[in-house]
Amino acid sequence: MEKDKTTEIQNIYDKFHKKFYSQEFMAIRDVLKRISLREKNNLKHLHDLGKFVIFYSLPTVSPKVVVIGDNPSWFHKSNPDVAEKNLDDVAEKIPTINSYKDHGHKFGNQLIDIFNAIGREHWIDELVGLNRFWIQTGGGGTSELKGECKNNGKLAVYENIKNLCEKYTKDLVKLLNPKLVILLGKKAQNIYKPIINNSFYSPKRRSFICAIHPARGKWKQTANEIYTFLDDNEINY
Repeated sequence: MEKDKTTEIQNIYDKFHKKFYSQEFMAIRDVLKRISLREKNNLKHLHDLGKFVIFYSLPTVSPKVVVIGDNPSWFHKSNPDVAEKNLDDVAEKIPTINSYKDHGHKFGNQLIDIFNAIGREHWIDELVGLNRFWIQTGGGGTSELKGECKNNGKLAVYENIKNLCEKYTKDLVKLLNPKLVILLGKKAQNIYKPIINNSFYSPKRRSFICAIHPARGKWKQTANEIYTFLDDNEINY
């Protein structure tokens, strides 16, 4: 990574950290604490919530592929101790490992299956990955956090943190300057609307693939949508 790019990325981490832990977003942190307390005996709730994650792999300049998903879920498919340890590898700092490959969580395993299915096994080692929402909300997505905020009259606070995450996500994509951005799911795709409404190929600039999110067993459909785009546009990297 070029030194100036690393500095710019670290600046975004620092600015978001300051904002997230400020009085402005105390309501978000309080809701996450309440959810964690309420779900402490739920075996599917692997550990307390409250941290943010930006990148899932070491960011590199001009990567061929950037993948953008929805939100940080769990960092292991079943073991709470491992999940929490894995979270510490990537939470609130630029990672030096590849969480998708090394942490055994569902989304990472799905990406490996997708890339194997489309003959791009090497992508798991080369991609840069992040989500459009950075606060860890667990396996149920952002709906529980949003609903709790709404019930407590703090919906505007939720919308503000969401908008901040999405703005910085686009800023980071611009900094990284990838050839191809894969937007997994409607929520990731919506951050680029109305400029980007569908997948499109741009040989001299940046291409975007809008594919279904692989959650709930849909990874084969995700793989098919990505493969069709690559094949139609004769993309062979």
